[in-house]
This record gives sequence, structure tokens and C-alpha cells, in this order.
Amino acid sequence: MSLSKQLRLLFCCLSVLLVSMVVPGIASASITNTRADGWGTNELSGSSWLGGQGVNIYSNGSSVSGPSPDTYNHIPNKNGTSTTTGIEWQCVELINRLYIARGWITSTWSGDGNQLYANAPSNLTKEANGSITYLNPGDVIALDDDGTYGNVGRVGIVNSVSGTTVQIVNQNTTAVYSSATFNSGTITMNGWAHYSVQGVIHAPVTGGSSGSTDTFMVINSAGAAFANNQFNSGLVPQTANGDALKIAVGGNYMGLISSCGAAWGASSPTSGWTQMTSCGDARDIAVGSAGVFMIIDSCGAAWTNNAISMNGWLQRTACGDTTAISVGGKNIALINAAGTAYASTSWNGSWSQVSNVGDAHAIAVSSGGMLMMINGCGGAFTNNAFVNGGWNQKAGCGDARAIAAGGHRFALINSAWTAFATDNYAGNGGMTQISNDGDAHQISVGDTGTIMMVTACGAAAANNNISVNGWYAPTVCGDALAVAG
Repeated sequence: MSLSKQLRLLFCCLSVLLVSMVVPGIASASITNTRADGWGTNELSGSSWLGGQGVNIYSNGSSVSGPSPDTYNHIPNKNGTSTTTGIEWQCVELINRLYIARGWITSTWSGDGNQLYANAPSNLTKEANGSITYLNPGDVIALDDDGTYGNVGRVGIVNSVSGTTVQIVNQNTTAVYSSATFNSGTITMNGWAHYSVQGVIHAPVTGGSSGSTDTFMVINSAGAAFANNQFNSGLVPQTANGDALKIAVGGNYMGLISSCGAAWGASSPTSGWTQMTSCGDARDIAVGSAGVFMIIDSCGAAWTNNAISMNGWLQRTACGDTTAISVGGKNIALINAAGTAYASTSWNGSWSQVSNVGDAHAIAVSSGGMLMMINGCGGAFTNNAFVNGGWNQKAGCGDARAIAAGGHRFALINSAWTAFATDNYAGNGGMTQISNDGDAHQISVGDTGTIMMVTACGAAAANNNISVNGWYAPTVCGDALAVAG
């Protein structure tokens, strides 16, 4: 094998390992000296970095070239299509495997390490070194070399940012972790002689922010609930497998119905859960950012509470008289057995009829005092007042499958399973497409405008913008049964 081939394999990489593949390894991986381990040793599990949402990092062994001939890894993208991640176990392969597994890209991001910046997929944003405005976990740092290592460059992934200190994870390097300094728009690598930073390619998270948002929740394929209020920091387990039937979020307040049919509440992803009803006594649940909880009980009656407690519940409808509920901030809404929508500005306040009798099939209320409704013909309508009038049509008859409202933002899924959103309640139409056609199967909106979606492949996706781009994937395909937030 030529020296140039060896250098190319050492300092750039085009592959990753199938996420579900079992790779033989030694008892104790040498995370600070991966060259001491055999090729394919699992040096760092995906659950140990990127807030638990990373992918495994493997050793390329003592030989920089790895086995001959080259072996290429493939994993399914979010659409279920097998996609090449690159040569096992090179640096570029790690980038591809993470970004494909997370649903951030759907085809191979091609090139050597010093070519990924120029070849960045169109849905990703990039900034040249010296003009970098922010860094987030999951961002890719692309480096060039001065020819000492074959002019193929290097790429690594930002794992954390603390002040000016950046921690980076790498594959096909001696040590998995490395560090850099980020100051005045410039990344300076620590201990990387002969390399210079080209720039950063940002993971599809909210640009320029710390990642903070309303809490969002996911029920995974095992029936466990997870949550976080950091947009790009993974998910925090909330329940055991099989113990989450339904979930709800309002601001940082959370609600769920457990496997025994009991309602539970929490004030944040780390506050701990409090049981709020007996087993078998909660059929549906909603929660607002003011700490207002609402349930439909086992007999079909609506109840409200402004405390996370078994006590203090107020019955709002008779048994059998509630088909749907919604809470936003301190506002509540429901649809009764006659298909009529009602709303109130407080958990214990009087009701205002907001639809004609029989004309409400779904209802959503936001903390901003906005309403969204699917009417009898299957069209979507919005309103900024709790009155039976002044509705604005946002989708035609038969063209609204699901709706959501949060803050002053509305979202819907149309008859073609495509998601749309708007910040304007007024006027007819005016919705902006925010998903690919056919790729939205559930939708929710948080108080700060975070949109959550379950995609066609069964992945959870989140976005703080009204855009087809910028989606962040808290789970991989097949691992999201429901989302809220």
C-alpha cells in the first residue's frame, strides 16, 4: 500500500459502522490511545456523548489503513433507505453516521475531511473560521492540513461548549477527545500541528441560541417517556419502558398517563413526577405553561387542576360530555359530546361557546389566547378571541388531519401528511410548508414556538423556525410513537 494511501486513511475518513452492528472489542477500550486497540473496538458508546444522542466511535487499529481491502459501512436513513457512511473507521464516516442516524441528512456527505466544508448539504448552514457566530453540540469542525498529512484534512464533532472551551469527539485519531478555544469568531485547535480550521458546519439546531426551549417530550418505541428543555442536548429518561401511554407539555410543565391509566405531573424534566389521579381514572391529559392540568376521566368528564396534586380537581363537564381537551398557558378548551367547542381564560372560569353545535372535530388553545379548530367539513380555522365568530380559514374542507397551537404560532398536517405553520392568525390561508410532502404524522407547538413532529419513518423531529430546514432529530427512525412540546 502506498504511503499516500496510508496517509489518506489516517487523516480523513469516509465510513461508519451500522448502528445496530455488533463489533468485537477488548475488555477496556483505550480512549486516550485508540491505536493500542484492535480495529473495530468500540471506544466510546453513542450514549456517552452528545447528551446521549451520539453514535458509537470505533478504533481504526494500530495500522492507520485498517484492513485491506477497504470496507464500507451503511445504515438506513430516516426514509429507511440504506445509505453509505464511508470507510470503516475513518473520520468522515463518523460525521456521516451521526448525521444520517439523526435524520439531519439523507444521502452520503461526500469528500475528504478538507472537502466537507465545501460539500456541505444544502440544508446545513456553515461559517468560515474568523466569522463563526455560534457553536452548538453536533456541529462539524473542518480542518485543512499543510501537506504534511496528504492534503486530505480532518473533521471532528463538537460535543460541548463551555465559555470559550470546546470539547470535540473524533474517530481515527489517537485520542477520542480533543479540545479547542472559541473566541471572537475563531476556533483555535489545541495540539493540532500542521492543521488549520476551515470553518464549522452547523447541525440543524436553532442558530445563535443556547438551545434552550420549552420542554419537549417523546414516547419511544419501547413505550418509555423522555424529555428535555435543551434543544440540542439529547433526552432525559422519565419513565420505564411501557409506562407512558400519553404525554402533554406546557412550557416546562409535563403531564403523562401511565400504563395503569393514572395521570402524573411534573414541573420540569428533572423535578420528578407526582401522581395526580388513581389508576384507571385518566383517559386523556393536557397541561399549560401556567401549571394548569386538564384530564378526561374514565367516565368521559373533564376535570381541571392548578396544582400538581391528587387534590384540588374541579369537574368541568358531566360524564360522557367531553371528546377533546386542550390547555395553553392558563387557557383551557374542550369539545363536548355534541361536537361544540368551548374555551375559558382560567382553569376554574366560566365557559364561552366558540363554535356552532356539531361543528368542532379538534381544538387547540395557546398561551397567547389563540384558538385553532378543525370544523365539521375537515377544514382548519384560527381565531384570536374566545367567541363564536371571527374565524379565519387556514385549510380547505377535508384538508386538515391534525392541528396544534402554542404561543402565537399555529401548525397543521394536511390531507397529504405535509406540515404547515404560521405566526399569523388573521386572513385565510397564509400557511408555510415546513415538512417534506408526506413526512408529518403527528405535530405539536410549544409556547416559544418549538414545533415537534413525528416523521413518516417514525422519528421525532423538532424545529424552532417556520421552515422545511433546521429540523433537529431527538430520535432515530422507528423510535418515536408520540411527541409533545
